[in-house]
Amino acid sequence: SGMDADSSTAVVMPGLRPDAATSSFSLTACYCPNYDGPVDATPDPCDHASEFIQPIGVIYYWMILICDVDTYASCGVQGNPPFMRILPQHPFVLRLQCPPGGTSCEGSDRNRVKFLPEIPPADANGRIIIEDPERAIWEPQSRCKTESAETPEIQLTATVSAAINASALADFKIGGTRRDYKLWRNPNLIGMLFMEGKVEVCYCDSNCDDSFQFFKVGEITTASSAGVARWTKPLGSGGVIAPIESLQYVTKPGALTLYAGLTSNVTEGMHPYDSIPWRRKSTLKLISFDDSEIYLPYGARRRGVDSAALAAIPRVTLEKSLRLDRENTMAGRRGLDTACATTAFDSTLINGPNSADAAKEFMAWVGPQPSNYLPFSGSENDQTFIMLKAGTYIVCYCSVIDTTSNLCA
Repeated sequence: SGMDADSSTAVVMPGLRPDAATSSFSLTACYCPNYDGPVDATPDPCDHASEFIQPIGVIYYWMILICDVDTYASCGVQGNPPFMRILPQHPFVLRLQCPPGGTSCEGSDRNRVKFLPEIPPADANGRIIIEDPERAIWEPQSRCKTESAETPEIQLTATVSAAINASALADFKIGGTRRDYKLWRNPNLIGMLFMEGKVEVCYCDSNCDDSFQFFKVGEITTASSAGVARWTKPLGSGGVIAPIESLQYVTKPGALTLYAGLTSNVTEGMHPYDSIPWRRKSTLKLISFDDSEIYLPYGARRRGVDSAALAAIPRVTLEKSLRLDRENTMAGRRGLDTACATTAFDSTLINGPNSADAAKEFMAWVGPQPSNYLPFSGSENDQTFIMLKAGTYIVCYCSVIDTTSNLCA
């Protein structure tokens, strides 16, 4: 693939073929100095491969892989494809494939990884500037080089439930000494993002106290949603307890089972349930999306509005409060996470997991082995519950569980 170059125009690199670019790779950049060689019969320069006689550098293409915590060693090889997305609050391993060529990755432990939020911080004037297209990774103004404040949305499993000192945290950001790939595990990573969230991954191979040594190598995204399985486990899978069908109608007993953990065939595109598998026991909360009018309207919490004035404002549904009746926005999705954390359980909607204590009886007991199913049917996989009111509900789960109380931490 050839490109015209001059001193004032930025070159747009050709796109990659998703069916072929399945690993990191390197390209030699060759230049034709207005040369018409003897192999080509035409009188025009630079219209034959043999006329690009000057090698001018190497272009590295990096690739990050999202891997399962058990099979990370063979992640990305034949028979063990990587995952494309993560699930909030469930562990994964990050693997960075170093481009071949000898100089892309040092065989040392001087490397570091850095995670930046999807939206850059505001500048000194309070403005949030999102550049489209984003800057090339080698530009000094690129985000990985200029931003030092990392997002808390990617954490270590060791830090989710316990404090960890700064020096140990820095050690965990080292990807190892291999030259063919770098690996972040032990402890594994865990995403604390909302659904359809994203973080940028920055890498530095050495001299990482200098922020200008970092450059972007990829992005980590969460699944846009989990699937809802029809049964709590596959039919015919055996066991004393029969599979329980998912909820369908008001007052009809059932269970709720989330589904994920598949991989995609790159030639066919992204599978809708491509994500890491479920690995942590989880608790459930269901909140009304389009019926219960208990939320402040969008924009009601303006500066200077006192609590008495807020109390007098008529409430609306969660859907309207976040303007999700108009469009699907990142602010709206983040607002759903906040609503899941702050909205109280409602016993008028559900006969079952209608309080924090009652939800423990319907906990999904999965892990440490991977599972495609996250069934909220109790430790014996035999609990059902009943919806008392029709409507659309937000499915909230918590997989960061206090080991003593079994409550969401």
